[in-house]
This record gives sequence, C-alpha cells and structure tokens, in this order.
Amino acid sequence: MLFAYFCALMNRILLAIIILVLGSCNNNEARNNRGPRLLAINDADQYDPPPPGTIVAADSMEVTDDPLNHFSFSVKIKTNEYSSKGTYAIEAAYGPNNADGMFTMPRGGNHLKPVLRKSKEPYTYIIGFEYQHKVYDYYVVKGSKNAIEIKNIKAYTFQ
Repeated sequence: MLFAYFCALMNRILLAIIILVLGSCNNNEARNNRGPRLLAINDADQYDPPPPGTIVAADSMEVTDDPLNHFSFSVKIKTNEYSSKGTYAIEAAYGPNNADGMFTMPRGGNHLKPVLRKSKEPYTYIIGFEYQHKVYDYYVVKGSKNAIEIKNIKAYTFQ
C-alpha cells in the first residue's frame, strides 16, 4: 500500500516536471535564432518594385590596387519576376570578372526597398533595406582579384 502511494506521488512529480520543461520551451531563444524581430511594416515602409530588369540601386569604385589596369568594382541591384515577393537580382563586376546572385528580403518584409552603400572595408558594398527611416545591413558583396563574394551577414523577421 505504501509502495502504491509512493509510485502515484512519483508519477505526479514526474508529470509536473515534464509540464514545466515543455512550458519553458516557448521562450525567446528560438525566435532569436532567426534574428531580431522587427515591428509590423506600416504604409511608410511599403515599396512597390518597378518592372523586371530595372536597376533599383547601383554603385561603383575604382580598383586602386592594380595601377597597370584600370579596373573598377561595381554592384547593381535589379528587379526580376520575383521582386513583388521580395527577391532581387545582384550583378557584381570586379575588372573582367562578373558574378550574379539573388537575395530575398526578410520573412514578412516583401515590400521593403533594397539599399546599397559602400562599406568601410575596401572593395566592399553592403546591401540592406530601409525600415522606419533606418537602414538595416543584410548582405555583403566583396570584390577581389580572385573572387566576388556575396553572402548574408544578418537575419531579420517581421512575423
């Protein structure tokens, strides 16, 4: 009889521990892995992309490391058939080398405007987006003699 009472008590304690553990799983740690959660997009942040093939941002700089050649490093962000869903094309060129890629705006941010700016690092551009009158860094495009690198540097979500 004492053993049955002890087993019932242990089952209740075990059940309480399981409920506490499962209840604590809904914390912000999982959400933080997707990047900062930004507020909902308002009308001021809405951007309707122009027709496919339109350049929405572009910039270039001279390559000064190679005095023999007159190279430049350029980056263009262009609309494509998926830009209404937040995906844009990237065209980068470093001297005779070209690279193409695509990037997609953060989840829930389909109608954000892409922004291109020079980085403090040489031959580097930052692709970001404007949200509530502030620019957020999102991708980096680096050029060198050997390669053109396009990669994601931060993650955000609007959902």
